[in-house]
Amino acid sequence: MRVLGIHPPVSLPPNLQPLADLARDLRWSWRPALRALFAAVDPAAWERSGGNPVAVIAEASPERLAALSQDRLFLTQMAALLAELGIENAEEPLHPASRAMRTQGDSIAYFSAEFGLTE
Repeated sequence: MRVLGIHPPVSLPPNLQPLADLARDLRWSWRPALRALFAAVDPAAWERSGGNPVAVIAEASPERLAALSQDRLFLTQMAALLAELGIENAEEPLHPASRAMRTQGDSIAYFSAEFGLTE
């Protein structure tokens, strides 16, 4: 059994703050581009953590985070992924009941052990 530790909040450079939100958005678990983004932060930490983006950010050195905050390719990839997820978030749900719930400000979450968060 794998035991996960608690990771204290990390001080990210301002332009990398969205990484913290992306790490807690479970869509990273089925999006190869998001997994690749976190793996690029620290490939060794990505492997060590079994692909845990919160752990990767927590383990990243301040020097590495500073370098990423200046890396145009990394920032461009992050911005594109944020835009893609933002579009999804803004889309109208397909099912009428879901549309009604969204209009009322309600939300629902479905959790099943059948569908693991990651492999």
